[in-house]
Order: sequence, then C-alpha cells, then structure tokens
Amino acid sequence: MKLRLLGILLIMFLSLSCQNEEEISVDTRDALSITWQCVEKDGEYDRKYEVVGEMDATNSALLRFDNFHELGKGEKISAILSEKTLTIAKQRIKNFDIEGKGTVSSDKKKIEWQYTVDNGNEKQNITAIYTPAGSPIVKK
Repeated sequence: MKLRLLGILLIMFLSLSCQNEEEISVDTRDALSITWQCVEKDGEYDRKYEVVGEMDATNSALLRFDNFHELGKGEKISAILSEKTLTIAKQRIKNFDIEGKGTVSSDKKKIEWQYTVDNGNEKQNITAIYTPAGSPIVKK
C-alpha cells in the first residue's frame, strides 16, 4: 500500500514539474515573438536594424527570426529554444552559412547573440544584442 501511494505521489510530482517547464517555455516564446532592435558588431562594422521574432506553429521549441543579420525581410533563421538558450544549427541563407547561440535575459527583454557568418570566402564572428524595438538601445 505504501509503495502504491509513493508511486502515485511520484507520478503527480513529475507531472507537475513537467507542466511548469512547459508553461515557462511558452511564456518565453511569447515574449520573444516581437520586433527587436539589433545592434550588431563584427569587429569592423557596427550596424543597427530590426528583426522580427515569431513562434513556429508546428514545433514548440522552434523560433524564427526574420531579417536576421540584416539579410532581408522574408529571410528567416531558425533557432531552438532550451530554457534561456537559443541555438542556431548551421543554416544556409542567401549563400551565407550561419550558426551560433543566443542567451535570453531573465526578464526576456534582451538576447545576446554570438554567431558566425561564412560566405565561403570569409568567416565573420558576430556579436549582437537584441532589445525590444522602441526601447533604448543597449550597448555592450
């Protein structure tokens, strides 16, 4: 009897903890699905532009960023969200191979990116800071 009760309690605990993680993930995805102001640095140039984050309708861990690296409206990079980390697996967009990671701040109002862009001749190491569009630009 005690083992049965312990098993039921364990299942309930695991169910509640998984449900809580899912809620946090959905909240984070919602918070990242906005227009961002990007300040990007590659060692030579600094540039500022807007990026639009959006949730993927079929994959709950996937976010897409339109105009990433200022490649143009309609050009989207995909990133997997795991807790507070966004991971860009190697992707090819407009003859550029892009991969890297982003860290989401605890208040979900900033993403700090480190990624590489390779055009086949030159590989650039990029850092970028995203803040909600319309808010003061954060400089690193």
